[in-house]
Amino acid sequence: MTPREQLDAVITYARAIGCVVRGVDHAAGAVELSCPDVQRKVDLLNGIAAVSAEDPYVAATALHLRQAWPNDAELAIHLAAWVAEAVRWIDEPGERFQLAGVTLRSRTGDCDCSAVVVVALLLALGLEAEVRGYVDAHGEGIHACGAVKLDGRWYHCEATNRNVSFGDDPARLLERGTIQ
Repeated sequence: MTPREQLDAVITYARAIGCVVRGVDHAAGAVELSCPDVQRKVDLLNGIAAVSAEDPYVAATALHLRQAWPNDAELAIHLAAWVAEAVRWIDEPGERFQLAGVTLRSRTGDCDCSAVVVVALLLALGLEAEVRGYVDAHGEGIHACGAVKLDGRWYHCEATNRNVSFGDDPARLLERGTIQ
């Protein structure tokens, strides 16, 4: 699937789950969307990760990382740290969503972008992974993080801060102000 086809698939899925398309930038591989609630936004991010996992560039990156860390647990630990190092966090205007390959190439994105990259890389390697969303006291979405299932247990893969340990609970990190 070409990047344009990937983005079109994301747009179709976004509309199917009730998100509103505000703008599309096919050249940049990004779309501006508004989702009616946090759960649909998380569903959308998981859809973007699933589509992105099929991108040859994402798959090649995942295989490169797999060669360095053949054990699933070591891979997950180092993959989250690698994404935190590789992707510079930026505050994006509005709700802009981009494919994992776009984030990997540009090396910039917000928490949504980093979470999608982590999950897409893990999915490309056949691991069970998902994007999880976090809300504030008012129910507003404030953070997204990847998670991976290893040996029947879920682990958080925070990729917006290099000083966070694998498995740290994003809700606690948000409370302490460790992540944004």
